Amino acid sequence: MELENHMGDSGAVVQTQHEYMKLVNRHVFGFTTLDAYEELIKLLIQIRSPKLSKEFRPTAIYDILEAALPPLTDEDLRHLSDTIEQMDQTKQQMEQLDREREALRKLNNAYDRYNQRLLADQVEEYQKADTRLSKSESGLSRMREQQETLLADISRLEEGIEQLGLEEDTLVKHEERLSSHEVWDMEKELTSEREREKQQKDKVDTLEKKEESKTQQALESKTRIRETEAKAAQLDQDGKDQLEKLEMLADEAAFSGHNQNAEDYEKLVDDGPFEFMLWEKEAKQFERALSEGEDILRAFADIKEKVMTQKKALDEEQQQLDRIRQEEREWANTFDEEKENQVDAIRLWLDRSEHLREHGESAFQQSARMVHQLFADSNYEDVRAPFRALTDHFTSEQKTIVAERQVKIEDLEKEKAQLEEERNAWQTTKESEPGTKEATLEARKKLGEQGVAFEPLYASVEFLDDVPEETRVRIESALMDAGLLDALLTDEDNLAFSHDRVLTPSPAFMVPTLADYLRPELPDESRLRPETVDDALRSIVIGSEAGEGATTFDLDGSYQIGMLKGHALP
Repeated sequence: MELENHMGDSGAVVQTQHEYMKLVNRHVFGFTTLDAYEELIKLLIQIRSPKLSKEFRPTAIYDILEAALPPLTDEDLRHLSDTIEQMDQTKQQMEQLDREREALRKLNNAYDRYNQRLLADQVEEYQKADTRLSKSESGLSRMREQQETLLADISRLEEGIEQLGLEEDTLVKHEERLSSHEVWDMEKELTSEREREKQQKDKVDTLEKKEESKTQQALESKTRIRETEAKAAQLDQDGKDQLEKLEMLADEAAFSGHNQNAEDYEKLVDDGPFEFMLWEKEAKQFERALSEGEDILRAFADIKEKVMTQKKALDEEQQQLDRIRQEEREWANTFDEEKENQVDAIRLWLDRSEHLREHGESAFQQSARMVHQLFADSNYEDVRAPFRALTDHFTSEQKTIVAERQVKIEDLEKEKAQLEEERNAWQTTKESEPGTKEATLEARKKLGEQGVAFEPLYASVEFLDDVPEETRVRIESALMDAGLLDALLTDEDNLAFSHDRVLTPSPAFMVPTLADYLRPELPDESRLRPETVDDALRSIVIGSEAGEGATTFDLDGSYQIGMLKGHALP
């Protein structure tokens, strides 16, 4: 209070360490939580520890700082995970694009071979069509000659018919003229004329039949001519279509000789049959060139693929080499660190050895040099060699000491065996009645017959597992010396008893008690409540915090019961 009044508003006075930590954190460090502040203090202490112990090494500071680093959160790792996932997706996409590119290359090669085959088929079909066109043109020429011959025959027949018509008119007029003469004079001439007329009619009929036949032949010739012309026109159109297809295929295949051959064909096709030998020769030469180019491209693709495979394998080998070199550097650093650790371990071993510390400095220097040359010019035997004479002498001395101590150990083992037998006897007779008088036993027997639930203290408790053996002996001796070990515990508030002692629980709180060292452990047939035992244990205070007149015990064997104070033998 005086300090608060003296400081006034210029500072703050706190009562607990926790409040002081909060105040320092708020005004000096500014961490959001006290846990972060405590971690900083621990880190500063750890960093100072190497200097305090005179073992200041970068590796120690590195380990401390690494341990002080906060763990990565899911949010920190999420970006790295997303980046790695994107890299995997990009790699998969690149591999997919490579596969698609390879598929397109194969498709393009197949399409090129298809175009070349189609071009060759169309050239062959064009040659056949041109042959058919030449034959059709020859047939058309023959038909035209036959048509001209038939037309000339028709003209001669028409002239003959016309001449016969004139003769018929002359005969008719002559007959009319003769009919005006005397019949009897002209009878013979008339018969002759009639006979001649009949012959003329027969001749006219024959000529008419011939004319009809010639006319029919002319019609058939005209029909064949039209059909031939139609075929010639169709063949001509087919030839143009084939030329267009050949031109398209030539453009796709880059066949430069097609245009000149097509121009020659268009110029000479009307003059007679066109010779395709030169065109066919150039086409076959170009087809062979395309085939050779395809083989070259296929070989180039195979070589390129092999080069890419070899490059990929080389990259993998280079990465493997880089990893091996990195591992080599890391192992070299680790090896150097281990050498230093070995030197430090030898120094620590030497410092801890009273016998070797005085005479082992020279041997330590030699051994340290051997450690730094380990596996190069020395081995572990060379490292141990400087200490061999010292350790042999020390071993000889220690053997003597060990032999002497072995004799002592054997004596102690015998004593230990006797003590263990006594302890086992005590453990097996845990629930025995320690020096209970006959009258007390008789009184307790009557209480049991009356149905009263009770147990002596020694039969109702057991030490906790973490209580040392020495502490157990002290507490048990003090309880026995104070007369509480054989005292009764009961659930009855106002029990009438005789020739006995009864513990009346009055639990104490916020202070150390026997409950911190003992726990309730009742026999299976007991009817006593464990809570009663626990309350009795909490009524016996450990230490002197309960005040004057209370029942207290101490771990050194001392105790106080009211105005009585005592100290039990161990």
